[in-house]
Amino acid sequence: MVESTIGRFVDGRPKLPSGLAGSISHKYPYVVTLAGLKTEVLSLGVDIERVDKWNAKTAAVFSLSRDFSNFEDLNLPFHIFSSILFSAKESAFKALRAISDADTITLKTISPSISLITNNIYNFSVCLAAYQCSGHAIVIDNKWVIATAWVD
Repeated sequence: MVESTIGRFVDGRPKLPSGLAGSISHKYPYVVTLAGLKTEVLSLGVDIERVDKWNAKTAAVFSLSRDFSNFEDLNLPFHIFSSILFSAKESAFKALRAISDADTITLKTISPSISLITNNIYNFSVCLAAYQCSGHAIVIDNKWVIATAWVD
């Protein structure tokens, strides 16, 4: 019999039925989820965040200076760029940790390259060890960021 229940590992990651990749995120009052077939993607990650009032000191908790290399090219306020950066890192972290238990994968070791696709939709990519992680982030009403990441 094939297990069809969605459970949870001790560390909080979703435990999905065989053949599925997926991720979940929540920030009151919203929950987002992402699922796909492992024949299409190796892993997935999703994150939802409020656009916070980040400054250089608070952003340093999850980022390094190299993470801001293309900040000026995007012509965004610092707090919006930092919210996109955090959400991109978090979704990539979830996708990468789903396929690797390496303790070296942290928000600070994930350094996405971020570019604008179109109004409020951004592309990002992360190369970490043997994995290439890609993703998209969308800014909604300058209040929310939802990022999705995948490794294929």
